[in-house]
Formats: sequence, C-alpha cells, structure tokens
Amino acid sequence: MFKLWQNIKKYYRLFELIILVFFLFLILFISSLQIILRNFFQAVEWFDLLLKYSVLWVGMFAASIATYEHKHIRIDLISRFTKGRFKSAIVAIADLFASIICGILLYSFVIYIIKIEYPSTDPAPFLGIKKWVMLLVLPFNFFIMSFRFLVRFFTNVYNFRNNKEEVDTDDFIDLIKNNEGEDK
Repeated sequence: MFKLWQNIKKYYRLFELIILVFFLFLILFISSLQIILRNFFQAVEWFDLLLKYSVLWVGMFAASIATYEHKHIRIDLISRFTKGRFKSAIVAIADLFASIICGILLYSFVIYIIKIEYPSTDPAPFLGIKKWVMLLVLPFNFFIMSFRFLVRFFTNVYNFRNNKEEVDTDDFIDLIKNNEGEDK
C-alpha cells in the first residue's frame, strides 16, 4: 500500500512538472512568435487567447506545486512565535482553513463550469477547444490543493497528539510508516 502511494505521488509530481514546463515553453514560444508576426507580418488572433489560458494553467499548476513544497503564501503570525506541539496545532488549524477555502473554490468552479460554461453556445476561443475545457484546470487544481492541505492538517493533528513538533512533510502515510518502524 505504501509503495503504491509513493508511486502515485511520484508520477503525479512528474505530471505536474511536465505540464508546467510545457506551458511555460508554450508561453515563451508563442509570445515571441506573436511579437515577430506583429512587427513583420500579420499577427495570429487566437495566439493571445492561447497565451491567456496558458498563463492560467501555469499559475494553477505552480500554485499546486508550491502547496506541495510548502512554499505557498502563509499568513499566520501566531505560528511564528510558537514552538513544539502548539505550533503543530496552530498550523493544523491554518491548514484545515486553507483546505476548506480550496474546497469552496472547487465547488464554485464546478458549479460555474456546469451551469454557465458547458451549456454556452459561444464559439470556441481557438482550435475548436471549448472554453469550459480550458477552465477545467481550476477545479482540478483546487481539488489537489484542498487534498494536500487536508493531508497536512491530519499530519499536524498527529504531531500534536503525539507531542511532536511540526514536520515538514505533507505525507501523513509516510509519517505513520516511519513511526511504526521506530516502534518495532
């Protein structure tokens, strides 16, 4: 079970990085090409829309990676002044709150896509790809971020319960596995 979880985590992280690098390369290539086309030839109209959606995808996958690596923006002044198990409790509350907010955003975007974008008869922005398909990155990544915050919440509750300091891991299963190995 632990091996399966490690493989899923490893391949999903690789998937995130590949998507991020692909869209960053696409943004650089298309924007450079668009500058050349505007100055010397005729610009391609749908390149601007492709760039707009590519920036959205880069932003969402970068936010997801930042959440995984604990490099997201954290506004919790109290945890800076606490140590030990109380820091775990405060960070757990902050992570639970962040998970709930991401869950609300997930729900909002799913409803928005289902009720507004999917039934829309507007023409596809570019290459016949409907707008709702390009917006699927929003609920998908908010689900991933909500899940990651929830796992960190359980990790910090576990640390608080066992009188430990905050551990810089988002993998509750790894933490339990390591502690089982210490008990033996």
